Amino acid sequence: MAAETISATGGSTILGAERTSRRPTGWRSLVSRYRRDVLGMVGLLGLMVLAILGVIAPLIAEYPGSYGSFEDINAAPSGKFWFGTDELGRSILDQTIYGVRSSFYVAAFATIIATLLGIVIGML
Repeated sequence: MAAETISATGGSTILGAERTSRRPTGWRSLVSRYRRDVLGMVGLLGLMVLAILGVIAPLIAEYPGSYGSFEDINAAPSGKFWFGTDELGRSILDQTIYGVRSSFYVAAFATIIATLLGIVIGML
C-alpha cells in the first residue's frame, strides 16, 4: 500500500507519484486541440498530404508541365495517366501536383507580406 500525504491545501498525493503538468507545445498542442474535431483532423491531414505532394512533386510527376503527346490526347484515366490527359496530351495529375506546389508558394508569399505589413502597422 502506498503512503499518502495531505498537503496544506487539503489535497492528498501518493508519495513517489508526483504529477508533472506539462503544457503541450508544437505538434502536441495542435493535435490535442483538434483531436476531438473530426473534420478539423481530416482537413489537417489533407493539408499535410498536399504539402508532401508539393515537396516531392518532381519524384511523382513523370511528365513536365509543358510535355504533351499526340498519341495521348484526351486519354481517359488509366494506369499510365491516373487523371487522364487534356487536349494537348498533358497529364492532368502532373498539372494538379505542380498546381498544388504553386498554390503553396503563393500562400507562403502572401503570409509573409501580411505578417510584415501587420508588424509595420502595429509598430505605428
